[in-house]
Amino acid sequence: MTQTNYQLSHTTMAILPVSDEVYRAKILDSEQGEIYVKEKPLTIIENGCLEGGATYTGRRQAMVKQLGFNQKSPIPILPHLNLFAFPTVSPSQFSCIWIFPKHIKSKKAHGKHVQVAFYNNEKLMLPISTYTLIRQVNRTSHCMTRFSPWVDDILVRM
Repeated sequence: MTQTNYQLSHTTMAILPVSDEVYRAKILDSEQGEIYVKEKPLTIIENGCLEGGATYTGRRQAMVKQLGFNQKSPIPILPHLNLFAFPTVSPSQFSCIWIFPKHIKSKKAHGKHVQVAFYNNEKLMLPISTYTLIRQVNRTSHCMTRFSPWVDDILVRM
């Protein structure tokens, strides 16, 4: 499927870069499957942040200040909708893949790479180590704990 743009949602699993004359990103969506769009992956993330009332730069600066994540920072795109993602490498690199960790069911090491399986049974080979994947998932968990509004509700009740 192709679209001119894509709005991030709870069904977004990953955003991958595409080297094509027309399309710049491939989105893996748990309901819509593969979607090719003309926007670059980082532009999609930036637009998602704006939907949530903040800039990508502002969200990233919050990660640096509040959690000390200077590189490959997870991003609270739409925290009120529990929509968080992390980059596999620096977002400035073309090869950066954005992963939405709530969709990850399992992981399996393949040498210097790791394969993730999503809850819809789709699989994606990532050009990162298992260690990097686990570290990024853990960092995103910290981000979710800090920025999810439902966490505050739970803490207030305790």
